[in-house]
Amino acid sequence: CRRSPSPYGLFRAPETKKALVRSKSSLSPSLDVTNPLAAVRHESILTTIGKTPAIKLQRMAPADVEVYVKCEAFNPMSSVKDRLALGCIEWAEKHGELKPGQTVVEASSGNTGIGLAMVCAAKGYPFVCVMSEAFSIERRKLMRFLGAKVVLTNPAYKGTGMVIKARELAEKHGWFLPRQFETDANAWIHKETTGPEIVTQFKDKPLNYFFTGYGTGGTLNGVGTILRRDSPDTKIVVCEPDNAPLLY
Repeated sequence: CRRSPSPYGLFRAPETKKALVRSKSSLSPSLDVTNPLAAVRHESILTTIGKTPAIKLQRMAPADVEVYVKCEAFNPMSSVKDRLALGCIEWAEKHGELKPGQTVVEASSGNTGIGLAMVCAAKGYPFVCVMSEAFSIERRKLMRFLGAKVVLTNPAYKGTGMVIKARELAEKHGWFLPRQFETDANAWIHKETTGPEIVTQFKDKPLNYFFTGYGTGGTLNGVGTILRRDSPDTKIVVCEPDNAPLLY
């Protein structure tokens, strides 16, 4: 919920005595530093993952239609895959699949690898990302900046080559492989976070449609499960490229 800004401000009164006076900020609640929600202190970067805003589009939708966007770019590494990365690691910890100090290795074209690099850095796990040499240099630099090691594969083998190499490294060295495309943690993290967030954000108004991409299927599975339970009238629409359909 949104709390109103504090109605009080501090000033130094004559004769060096402090006084508490009633004042009204000219700033919007989102900019007013006296707003209790404006400056939250976190003990870890990991607690900033999720809880992203749903923002109404002001000029793109017809006048009689309200469209909100769940802005996952507000995650610390600017991607919904931050949720997946945290989910994969905490799921593995919970189920005894990941030991303290064990190296984590995963194949990624970018966002999942960046998210895992952040989570592993925060939790103290070495991380190795396997990615095709065809993907952007900026992503490699960011992962290395976060302490990850990046192993490049031949671009001729595309995504398949990345996955095969990651599995080889995991088997050879005894590293933990999250398997982002297969793990139950993918849907689980969206059942635990994204889905309930959306239900809460729209508890005071009907949510007629939920649109999502497919990707690894985690968002669709996790959020869809929660909407079916808590908002059964919401219609779920999946979007995917017409030149690379997975469901149609």
